[in-house]
Amino acid sequence: MPIRTPDATVGGRYYALASLEAVRWLGANWGLAAFVDAGNANDDLAQWRPAYGYGAGLRVRSPIGPFRVDVAYGQETQKVRVHLSVGLSF
Repeated sequence: MPIRTPDATVGGRYYALASLEAVRWLGANWGLAAFVDAGNANDDLAQWRPAYGYGAGLRVRSPIGPFRVDVAYGQETQKVRVHLSVGLSF
């Protein structure tokens, strides 16, 4: 059994994640995106419940891959975060 502490994020034996994203391109290089993510980790499948996050972002095509700026809201944490990324996701 993993050690639990109130200030730590602890993984679990079971993990599942799903993402849905829609992008609307506004010309050759600029796009707007909307997305929903759901997932979580837990040691007991019977108690596993997904945590949801959703948001919107800007997409820019560049020579090194897509540049993404997203603003996301985490339903479980009730916090808004900004995410930046460049390049392809595999």
